[in-house]
Amino acid sequence: MLEKGAEELGWVTELSDEEIEKMIKSNEALKDVKDKSKKQIAHQKEIIEKLLQQVGQLRQQKLLISLDDFKKDIRELKSLLKQKSKEKKIQNWLYDHPWIFGPIYIEETKEEITRKGDRIDFLLQRYDTYFDVIELKLPTCKLFVGEEEEIPENDISRKYSMSFDLKNAVSQIIGYLETYEIDKTNILWEKGKSIHKPKGLIVIGRTEKINRRALKSLNSYLHDIEILTYDDMIEIGENFIKLIEKRNSTKIVSKSNEKSD
Repeated sequence: MLEKGAEELGWVTELSDEEIEKMIKSNEALKDVKDKSKKQIAHQKEIIEKLLQQVGQLRQQKLLISLDDFKKDIRELKSLLKQKSKEKKIQNWLYDHPWIFGPIYIEETKEEITRKGDRIDFLLQRYDTYFDVIELKLPTCKLFVGEEEEIPENDISRKYSMSFDLKNAVSQIIGYLETYEIDKTNILWEKGKSIHKPKGLIVIGRTEKINRRALKSLNSYLHDIEILTYDDMIEIGENFIKLIEKRNSTKIVSKSNEKSD
């Protein structure tokens, strides 16, 4: 019945012993190749995981070595803001200390977009190799205009209107994001930089009790854009330092436990 069905379907119904043996050997060879490929892939995954672990350890060591410098940097930024130093000097300080933007960014990799007038704009690379757009406005810029009093919890924060400087900064960053998204292929070819749906980060003004809730509300409604104040940058830097210290103390405790065991 099988032979008859095979004939009706046009299949080969008779194979020599030699042909059958070749088919068996061919299947076995394919199976061997598949097994080897699986082993190679698994081995490569192990190598990549070890390399990533080593990179992480090296970066942690580097951060730990730089810890005193980071603390000095924070004191320096606080002093610049307290002394009301020239705005351009404070902006240049942030541009020269990209570590303060947080651990997701590569400190050494930044590219200036423009440095003119009252602002500095640049690209900062994340550890996933993509870039974000950073725009620095003046620390003296107002974020909102409106009543000079704190917003009650049961009142909407929109009683404060965005200042001209803040509106202008948001408009500029949207223009950058749109330009990079449209021209990302040419940028990759010309500069070798992967800029795919970058996030826009605006640093502007100071944190005040009366605008804290309004800024939080505004950020919650923005997409791929975040507005930070210069005081927020200090807080990010201080939290980063605490994270380094915490990881180091955890590592020391872990090694101590291993020795006691």
